[in-house]
Parts: sequence; C-alpha cells; structure tokens
Amino acid sequence: MKIELNLEFFKGFYNSYYTDEIDAAINDDLDELGLNYDDVDISYDFKPIAEDIVMFYAEFYEEFPFISNVEFSELVSPKYYNYSNDKIYFNCNFDKDLFIDWIIKIDFDFDELKELIYQEHSNRSGFISFHSNNINDWIKDLINFDPNNAEHLYKLGFILSSLIEIEDEDLDLDCLDYIRGNVCLYNAFNSKEINNAFDKLNK
Repeated sequence: MKIELNLEFFKGFYNSYYTDEIDAAINDDLDELGLNYDDVDISYDFKPIAEDIVMFYAEFYEEFPFISNVEFSELVSPKYYNYSNDKIYFNCNFDKDLFIDWIIKIDFDFDELKELIYQEHSNRSGFISFHSNNINDWIKDLINFDPNNAEHLYKLGFILSSLIEIEDEDLDLDCLDYIRGNVCLYNAFNSKEINNAFDKLNK
C-alpha cells in the first residue's frame, strides 16, 4: 500500500539550522553591496530544500523492512509562526504484513521508545496530549494499522523517526551538510534589489 507520513525529524524552518545558513548568506550579500534589510524585499522558497531533506532521510526510513520508495509529497507552511511550524510530508510504499510482524516481535529499542512516547505525550502545564503516553496502547493500535486513520499514521511516523534518532542524534546536522552539498542555499531566497545590485556590480 501507499501511505503518506509526516517527516517527524523536521521541526520547521523557523529558528532552524537551515534559516541560520540562509540568513548568513543574505547578510554576506548585504554587506558586500552596502545594503541593509530595510533596503531590500526578500522572498523565500523552501520547497527545494524540503525535497532534499526527504532525499537525505529516505535511506534511513528504507532500512525498515516494510518501507520502500520514499519520495517527497509536500511542504506545508503556516501563514504565521505563532502556533505551528512548517511540516514536510512524504509518500512511501508500506508492507503492512511485514510491519505487523516487526512490531509484534518488538524488533526495536523498546525501552528508549517507551520513554520517548511517555515524555512527548504526557499532559503538562500548557499542553494536553491527544494520544496515550503508554507504548502498549500504541502497539495495539498499530497492529490494527489503518492507512486512512490519521492517529495511526501519526503514531507510525513518530515511532519510525524516534527509532532513527535513537541510532544517531546528529542526523539533523548531517542533513544540513547534505543540503549544503546538494542544493545551493541561495536558491531558497530571492531579492530583486540584491540581484540588480549584483548585476550592476558585475557590468
């Protein structure tokens, strides 16, 4: 079956390594041209970077025996960043039988995943969880996995990203290095004023 999952590793572009890199590139341009932010109008296009982020993480997801053919689906960005951040979604082929066999055998780091689920889904001041904080409830739900059930898709996405992060906590920085090599971060922003100034400088 084909399913769509949220790339849980990705916490959004706002206040991220990616925007830090882009802002540094913009500042370098402005300094070279003798301009400041008040002099320019800058537009952003993060989709090419989002596509490369999915490409980077695809190999880690495809190490699970039930996941294959990971591909970018869409980047969803909020109009304002007050309450949420950007989300990246990807499509993949999903073998339900292999997945159920995997989750019944507990073929993963149970204790660390149990702790992560508890930490991230326990009610606390200012936060009410929509999901159980008990891993056994999650396993029961996912044994009956339904690709049309948003809660099941969320739980699957959270489990997979958590297990990959348990194996390597520095993947986000490795991903940034991959982006640097694969996509020019300059493509993520555009400014007519900066472009025109460089055109005049190069004539």
